Amino acid sequence: MSIESSVPFGANRGRPSLPPYPNSWYRVAFSHEVPRGTVKSVSAFGRDLVVFRGEDGELGVLDAYCPHLGAHLGHNGRVENNAVVCPFHAWSFDKGGECTKIAYCDKIPKRARAEAFEVDERNGMVFVYHHDRGQAPAARVPEIPELSDPDWLPYRSITVPVRAHVQDMGENAVDAPHFQVVHGTKDVPDIARVEVSDDRFVTRLVDHFDFFGKSRPVDIEISIYQPGFTTVRIGLFMKVLIVTTTTAVSEDLTTQTHSIVVRRGRVPLLARLFRWFFMREIRRQLEQDRQVLDYKRYNEVPVLCAEDGPVMKYRRWFSRFYSDQTRASRRRLDVVG
Repeated sequence: MSIESSVPFGANRGRPSLPPYPNSWYRVAFSHEVPRGTVKSVSAFGRDLVVFRGEDGELGVLDAYCPHLGAHLGHNGRVENNAVVCPFHAWSFDKGGECTKIAYCDKIPKRARAEAFEVDERNGMVFVYHHDRGQAPAARVPEIPELSDPDWLPYRSITVPVRAHVQDMGENAVDAPHFQVVHGTKDVPDIARVEVSDDRFVTRLVDHFDFFGKSRPVDIEISIYQPGFTTVRIGLFMKVLIVTTTTAVSEDLTTQTHSIVVRRGRVPLLARLFRWFFMREIRRQLEQDRQVLDYKRYNEVPVLCAEDGPVMKYRRWFSRFYSDQTRASRRRLDVVG
């Protein structure tokens, strides 16, 4: 299903009663997509941005539009030394947004600054921080050692656009009954444990996978660190890790990328086959989820049954990523949960 064929967000279901962009780090690129001396156009949290890497290897993320006359820095813009150069009048901006050079004018206006965003590069990914009040991040995205461990295969990624709120994407992961109804698992996965802390929301599930005609038990640990970053560790006869990055692109669109790594083990060929199997399975499940998420409405006060799992516990934990404007919603969460 293409994005264009999906129902327009808000056509009949209304927009969710949630701020559209939770405070979080959001992945905007993979590191290899921004080599030295290049600039890349991206979109996140309702903003058009440019990511560029200077000749010194350091990254900068700026508002995409030049403060001079509004040209887009990512379309035919270039990098000189450690600054991005506007394609319209060759104004240069460093990673802090300061205008460092105007080719035809010696005096640089004091207000000649592009808005700069905090950027963090780790796990082979480029993250940009968004806070609706401009506050500094309280935590960083964690380092995931498996992504650089030679005992694990290089990751392969799948990206899917979904017309759903970022909060819905995480909620979908802790909604155990939907695995049976939507994805066709034999049974509803058992929720072995839910752990809630300031650092993350962890759900441990026990499920069964059919692998080459045989049903095998599997332990699944889903760790949500931020709205934009989740890990899924799967313990079968081969170890699998899925790093999920979720980016609020606009009020109408969220993208979710799943990067899959598998431990090489004694038979690397079998590990590559296993990685292929998991990529195929995740792609299947993502398309199934889209059939629901593209059309669902966010119910602020849902009617839940005893076996629905930690939905409200997750919502209470997730509310920390909104600013004070959502205090009324938090009170409703306390009542419902």
